[in-house]
Amino acid sequence: MRRSIPSCLFVFLMFCSILCAGCGEAPPVGSSESSSTADGGSQKPDDSTTADSQTTDSVTQTEPASEPASEPASEPASEPASEPASEPASEPASEPASEPASEPQDEPSDESTSDGGTEEVPEDTSEPTADGGSTDGGVSTEVVPEPEIEPQILSISLPANTSLDLNKSATLSPTIQSQGNIDKSVTWKSSDPSVVSVDAKGTIKGLKIGTSRVTVISSADPAQFASTLVTVKLPPLPSIKLSGFFRVRVKASNRYWHENGFNDKLVSTRHQTTDDFSTFSFVPQSDGSYQIKVKANGRHLHIHGNSTGDQFLSTRYQPNDDYTKFFLSKQSDGSFRIQVKATKKYLHENGLNDKLLSTRFQTTDGYSSFFLEPLLSGTFQIRVKANGRYLHESGNSTGDKLVSTRTQPNDDYTRFTLERGTDGSYRIKVKANNRYLHEHGNSTGDKLISTRFQPTDDYTRFFLFPELDGSYRIQVKATQRFWHENGFNDRLISTRFQVTDDFTRFFLVQ
Repeated sequence: MRRSIPSCLFVFLMFCSILCAGCGEAPPVGSSESSSTADGGSQKPDDSTTADSQTTDSVTQTEPASEPASEPASEPASEPASEPASEPASEPASEPASEPASEPQDEPSDESTSDGGTEEVPEDTSEPTADGGSTDGGVSTEVVPEPEIEPQILSISLPANTSLDLNKSATLSPTIQSQGNIDKSVTWKSSDPSVVSVDAKGTIKGLKIGTSRVTVISSADPAQFASTLVTVKLPPLPSIKLSGFFRVRVKASNRYWHENGFNDKLVSTRHQTTDDFSTFSFVPQSDGSYQIKVKANGRHLHIHGNSTGDQFLSTRYQPNDDYTKFFLSKQSDGSFRIQVKATKKYLHENGLNDKLLSTRFQTTDGYSSFFLEPLLSGTFQIRVKANGRYLHESGNSTGDKLVSTRTQPNDDYTRFTLERGTDGSYRIKVKANNRYLHEHGNSTGDKLISTRFQPTDDYTRFFLFPELDGSYRIQVKATQRFWHENGFNDRLISTRFQVTDDFTRFFLVQ
């Protein structure tokens, strides 16, 4: 007779099976666990059920312990086999298989991740900075700069010598060698400002005959400087337009040149005649030199040697070479030194009894300086170089008969005749009334030129000094003061101021 299991025992077994399923413990592999039947009996699992249980057990060991908690005891054999097998195989294989294959050229150095995949290297988005570095997400990468060049003045240079005409200006341009960013400004100075002036821009002006050293100095480095020796000279005498004839007087002896007329035709100061053998014209050449011709015979002067090596000045031969050409260098007193082009030697009066002109001795005294005294004939108008205004005689309430340029008539009060004296000076007479000009003082010390008085002394005698442009400076013999136009409203001619500008230079216009 078969014995049935009580209902209370059945409930207890079901409860234990639920607890075992909730604790995640599976029956040992190969154990013979009986399952209850519907009628309260037990059933031994067959071989196929045991094989499925082994497969399920091997799979469920990789599943987390939290998932089977909600399933009944009968489901762990069917569901755990689907979920664990799908998730691990799909997730790791999806990302690494697509991205590395799409950009192999741009990202060759992918890094491996902890789960066995690869990680893409981010693109370089860094930007260069102003100092040569770069920024990457706010982090700057500094580039080490090259060593800076030390700023300094290396050298300053000027020409060794500079030539400048009297009353002319020129600008010096120094050559400055430097390195780095440095101040290149300079300062200037002249060793003799009375001869050569210089301004802050390097502009020099010749004020009188002579030499002065002009120096340029670096402002950044005073140890760097350069200098040039400036020589102020007068350019060659241009063509004189008036009558074109001159007497040549030796400064030291006041004796005049003449051609002696003998066979040797030597030029000397032995005889003091006033004929055409002592009158000369200066014919300008293309190189700035002059040929000097005797008025009496039209023969030109030249230098030639003899057995004593004297190199006399004569008209014996008439070549057309550089021994017949002469350069004229004007001196500050209005005289000239005369240089032979061929030999670069200066003429002088030798001082012996024959008083020949030669180049035997090379002195720098009054025997090698000569005044050119123009021979003027006819009537002239006198024009101020600075403003082109003509001199005229005009009266005033005091009867002074002053000479000025205030009005510009075109009558005989603007025309003058020049009467040459034996000493080379001139008396100047107004054509309209035959009155002579003279210098006289007044209470203001003006030293006016007028015709108020008519003396016959040296205040009425004037020397004319030819200038390089064909104009003249006019000097009072008694006082050695030069005429000028004062530039005031009355425009009087006086000797009050002694300047050397174009208000002291006058053209004689026939």
